Amino acid sequence: MLNNLINLASEIDYFTIDTQHHIEVYPCASDDVPAIIQIQLHSTNRTPLVLLIEVLYLQTKFTTRTRDESKEKKIKELFQQIFSPNKHIYAWGNPKEKLSSFYHYNLFTSNDLDQLYLHNVHDYFAQWYKIAYPHSLISQTRTRNEPYTLQTSLFLVFNEWLNTKVQYGSWKCGIDTSLKTYHRCFSPTPNKNYYQFLRKEIEYRQMLQMYAVNNCFGISRLMFHILQQWPLSLGKEVQISNVIHYKRKKNRQTEV
Repeated sequence: MLNNLINLASEIDYFTIDTQHHIEVYPCASDDVPAIIQIQLHSTNRTPLVLLIEVLYLQTKFTTRTRDESKEKKIKELFQQIFSPNKHIYAWGNPKEKLSSFYHYNLFTSNDLDQLYLHNVHDYFAQWYKIAYPHSLISQTRTRNEPYTLQTSLFLVFNEWLNTKVQYGSWKCGIDTSLKTYHRCFSPTPNKNYYQFLRKEIEYRQMLQMYAVNNCFGISRLMFHILQQWPLSLGKEVQISNVIHYKRKKNRQTEV
């Protein structure tokens, strides 16, 4: 599997990334814990693929499994292919800032990111929306540096909502059910059924997984939508005269 992913990544030049941090509950709160890197591989002739890398579980102190150094080496090779020179990385926000808190996992370095074409889709969206919808109440009332959330942007463009129920969920819980991290949370009591507990834990991890995947898809949808409206490539200065104005179709509100 990892060998196939490495080969696939070597053939692809465009990736969308996002990250998730685990926030400790007060009073144990300290710095956010970098927990997950999401990477979508853009290929024109393959089914969309999103990788979820649970970086905390690359280190044995978070799991009881025997350390698999060969697998860890392969994962590093995968990142080397994704972050190899002249690849394009898209993110909602500054890609380097989003990834900088993951340096200590030794999967990539700041120098690796300096060799990439880094694209802040949020900034492109903010420029595009202001030009495409100059009379929008949102365009007129927002302050210059006020950021758009990904959820708001998806609603404005596609009339869809991104389910954010688990946005601040337990991102270090171990989404991959093969890790079986939920076993640690179970404490037998007369009123506690193990199988009900197990089902809820698995369903919760599926919700986290769906949220992480949909975030990547949402960023990519906005990116491609803007590209369709702007005849120039992302990252280049766009003249107002080159923007294609259109009316957004008013569809029934749906949830991503």
